[in-house]
Amino acid sequence: MRRDPRIQRTWANMIARCYRPNNPAYERYGGRGIRVCERWLDFHLFAEDMGDGILADLFVYLSRIDDDKDYSPENCLLVGRVKKKRNEKRPLRVQTCWNNMIARCHRPTHPAYKNYGARGIKVCERWRHYDLFAEDMGVALLADPQLTLDRIDNNKGYNPENCRLASWELQARNRRGAINPYTRRVIFWCLKYKMKQIHIATLLGVDQSSICYLKKKYYNDFLNGGQSPNRVDVSNKVLEPVRLALHTERRK
Repeated sequence: MRRDPRIQRTWANMIARCYRPNNPAYERYGGRGIRVCERWLDFHLFAEDMGDGILADLFVYLSRIDDDKDYSPENCLLVGRVKKKRNEKRPLRVQTCWNNMIARCHRPTHPAYKNYGARGIKVCERWRHYDLFAEDMGVALLADPQLTLDRIDNNKGYNPENCRLASWELQARNRRGAINPYTRRVIFWCLKYKMKQIHIATLLGVDQSSICYLKKKYYNDFLNGGQSPNRVDVSNKVLEPVRLALHTERRK
């Protein structure tokens, strides 16, 4: 049986980057322990699983759903490339947004991968195709240059249900580790009364690294009566759990 060149090329590239140290991509695949499942080591079985999809569309490539797992039927799908028709001009802003989203979620070499793909943040199957992403978000992205793509829940992936267009200010408030003004003020009071940072983090449910950052940058302003960012008055109701925790800690 004659092997189709496109299926053969896809299979050969997959094998090469996982098992041949002289391949330029080996360090990102085989060097990281990524392997091909036993079934797909056989070309004919690989062609049986993926051949029809590869031949059905000239603009697809093989992609793993979880970049830390091997090539296997359960962990792979065919993703649409950005296909450009002759003399067609794609909106640069939409294409750049899509490229960046794909890169930080699915390319381990991207500088932001540790904050996205490494945390399990993935792009949904629909949005891995540029045309479908542009259909959902393209018009809105072009309508207002001040808005950018933002996830509503930062622990979930990119999909139509979890994404919106938001200003930089709204995104800053929505980012991981963001601390609202009341919590920030409570942290400063806790530090003032010599409460340990690890106990503050446990009590308020914030990262200890965020407390260190606030202490380094704004705590002196608080002690000197300066206007630290987002300074607000904290009611007795808000401070009551803190006073109770301080009292408990001092009795230990």
